Amino acid sequence: MDHASLVGKKWTAAIPEAPDAAQRPRLEFQPDGRLGGYTGCNTLGGSWQIVGGAVQVSALAMTKRACIGAGGNIEKRFLAAVNEKARITLEGGKLVAVGAGGERLEFSAE
Repeated sequence: MDHASLVGKKWTAAIPEAPDAAQRPRLEFQPDGRLGGYTGCNTLGGSWQIVGGAVQVSALAMTKRACIGAGGNIEKRFLAAVNEKARITLEGGKLVAVGAGGERLEFSAE
């Protein structure tokens, strides 16, 4: 995996229970190592680098909007898979995040 395979794409999570496409979590990797995204309820920022063939995210921060219902459930699922202990890799053209407890979330490039 290299930077070019991640940068310049909007990676959108495959979460069918999201009420509409605009509410699906997404990640965007910037060439300068910054990370942007959306949890399904709050915006997310941080930094990223490739370590040992996987993406490592760090310094994650997000807005503090209270989320109830579907948005809150989607955000919990996203944060279980995408965090500073997660392993994020490319598998067959999909970005796959696996949390420390085995939580898995797949993203497709737009």
